[in-house]
Amino acid sequence: MIKKGLMVLFVVLVSSSFVSAKVGDNVRIGGTYLGVLNSLKSKTAQFEFASNIDFTYVMNKRLTVMLQVQGGSGAGSLGFSGRAISFSDILFLYDLPEYQSHITVGSFDMPIGLGTGHLTNNADSFNHPFILNNLFYSSLANGVGTFNTLGLMVKRFDKMFNTTVAITNGTAGDASNANNTFATLLQLSSDSLVNKLNISGTYLKTNDQMDPASSESFRTDLTLSFVDARYALSKDVYLAGHYGQLIFDDNNSATKDKVTVLGAEIGYDNSDYFTAIGISYWTPEDKDGSGSGMSDDIKKPGLFESAVADDEIKRYQIAIGMHIDKNTQLKIEF
Repeated sequence: MIKKGLMVLFVVLVSSSFVSAKVGDNVRIGGTYLGVLNSLKSKTAQFEFASNIDFTYVMNKRLTVMLQVQGGSGAGSLGFSGRAISFSDILFLYDLPEYQSHITVGSFDMPIGLGTGHLTNNADSFNHPFILNNLFYSSLANGVGTFNTLGLMVKRFDKMFNTTVAITNGTAGDASNANNTFATLLQLSSDSLVNKLNISGTYLKTNDQMDPASSESFRTDLTLSFVDARYALSKDVYLAGHYGQLIFDDNNSATKDKVTVLGAEIGYDNSDYFTAIGISYWTPEDKDGSGSGMSDDIKKPGLFESAVADDEIKRYQIAIGMHIDKNTQLKIEF
């Protein structure tokens, strides 16, 4: 079964940092605003708006408190926050320079791959040439969100490798943990093995099968293995790629639970203009589009509501943009 569709995002409004100011010596307030005019084939074009407000309080030389509040117009087609204000990251960051480490406690983005630092996070797309995240990261949150979770994370920075360990409630961004088990994550990364190459490997295991239907979690026994890399071809040009497998175990031996993800991206960015081309694949082990034979827990990260969980999805993205000033971008994405 083959389904084709074209989505065009005309970002004719601006994605801009509207506040970046210090309040006293220890408090900083910042934020981003994003306006989008988009059109999905067979759907009416619409304006969408989103905003983030960030608060940072440096309590002392070791301890920093961070809070992000998100909002949006709601009722859109891309997944921006709704009209109700929501709290995203709420965390304490404790620095341990004598151990080359820091500890994060609270609500934070689960660090799956290098791409976590290059995602659209509601109104903030400044670290990302596209508006929409690729299919893999769209499956973890949505096309314009990040995989937020609640728990403890420790990062250690060594000469050759950086190590991240996280223990969280699971795949929900709230405090629900009906399974009475924790998600565990281990990530190793390095930018020292090859000049200009940054590479990362991540393993995640979590069981959220007992979470109630009202929970935001995946409600599955999830195993995730993921590798990605980013290479600086020059000062202005980068190449990025990823490969991974997700197993959505539904405790049914008759179904196929595995999904393979693959993607690549090349981009150019200077002080005036930027452009990028990206491709990402979402390939279930059962990919015949019949709507049966696959795990009922498998996500559907695409934009088309008619897709079923055993559809293979391919996403091609092209973005062109300009830096109007250091705080304002204009983008067009196909």
